[in-house]
Amino acid sequence: MKISLVTPAGKQSRAGNRTTAVRWARILRQLGHQVAIAEEDDGKNADMLVADIVYKPLKTRLMMQAEAVGARAFNGLGMLAWQGARSFELWTGSAPPVDAMMAAALERVNDGN
Repeated sequence: MKISLVTPAGKQSRAGNRTTAVRWARILRQLGHQVAIAEEDDGKNADMLVADIVYKPLKTRLMMQAEAVGARAFNGLGMLAWQGARSFELWTGSAPPVDAMMAAALERVNDGN
């Protein structure tokens, strides 16, 4: 499995982001993974997908960093809704109202609660 760590270029944050990425790269390599550290959008990251399980804020710093180097990113709101939907189905035996669940989750995140 190839894992890419995202560290977009930035004035003051670049060194800290790179240091963190290098630390993670070392750990992941010890576990046997191939690791690449992406620092800019060189067109090679279009097939990279970054998933952040956080859903508030809807666009996290990790997601913005991934998009800055050309990767696709998504948050954890869909995961939250689909986990709830699957649980609903297992407990009730009924098809879950996924669209309504997703809309309610999005409304809750947007209203600040």
